[in-house]
Amino acid sequence: MTSVIFSNGGTLDKFIGDAIMAVWGNVRSLGTTQDAKSCARAALGMRRELSQLNQAWRETRPDGIGHGHRRQPR
Repeated sequence: MTSVIFSNGGTLDKFIGDAIMAVWGNVRSLGTTQDAKSCARAALGMRRELSQLNQAWRETRPDGIGHGHRRQPR
């Protein structure tokens, strides 16, 4: 995801759990309009990346990611 941010002129601010905070126009601005377009392109690119990651994960683990619970008999 960070490569998508960087390739669209964004600056990585921080990781927040599973989230990424990025900003545009704080280091080098191309103008408000262009910064907003770059941000939107990055958002769309990240959605495509996530779709590809989900597909790869489905192929690797077709049952999906789950969790189990086992209780010891008393």
